[in-house]
Amino acid sequence: NGSEIDDYREVYQLKTSLTTEKETVAWQNLIQFCQILNYTPDQELEAKLKPVLDLDQTLWYLALENVFIDGDGYISRGSDYAIYQDPDGRFRLIPHDSNETFRFVGGGGPNSWPDNGPMLDPLGHHDNPDRPLISRLLSIPRLRNRYLSYVKTLAIEWLDWEKLSPVIRAYRELIQAEVEVDDKKLYSYQAFASNVIEDDEAGSQLFPLSDSSFGGSQERGSGRGSDEGRTPSFKRFAQK
Repeated sequence: NGSEIDDYREVYQLKTSLTTEKETVAWQNLIQFCQILNYTPDQELEAKLKPVLDLDQTLWYLALENVFIDGDGYISRGSDYAIYQDPDGRFRLIPHDSNETFRFVGGGGPNSWPDNGPMLDPLGHHDNPDRPLISRLLSIPRLRNRYLSYVKTLAIEWLDWEKLSPVIRAYRELIQAEVEVDDKKLYSYQAFASNVIEDDEAGSQLFPLSDSSFGGSQERGSGRGSDEGRTPSFKRFAQK
């Protein structure tokens, strides 16, 4: 967005309370990072990024976004993430508002992808200048290979229901009482309770949407694709 701080304030929000001087430095650090990412020649990019970006964490982040099909994240709309600069000066990406994960791709909206299959193309956005964290990093063969190894690890070792099931069940048990009494939830408690292990079409629930008063629910239409507007159970997602 150029070199002026005000041009970055329009699209980023500084979440840390700082003195005026330190705030200026924080914005300048973000600008420097963006300029290195966007304008450094390919042959110099990895070396220039190492001091300002946690490369390994970023590759894992991108692999997670892809394998879990984040329909509202960096890989889809370039949104819903936070950027944290650690004490060593390196930026890291943090997922934010990840409720649109673990869904199949659909026929419209942010979940629209050209292949329209159960999984995304691992190299999606590799040539998209609007997703420089993907296109620039994957232009470096060594980083591209490392990223693909992380996608493979997640897809083969972790999209395994025998491994995922105890993790998911433990989290459901931890939060279910809070979910049941939450009066602002966007989905019904019944959907929450049933969406872990139901199979095939029985586990393909329509997204329940709250009305404007956050009471009751209504159902979204079936959409254009066979799975659009539906969320699979965790088990079905892993098996597909």
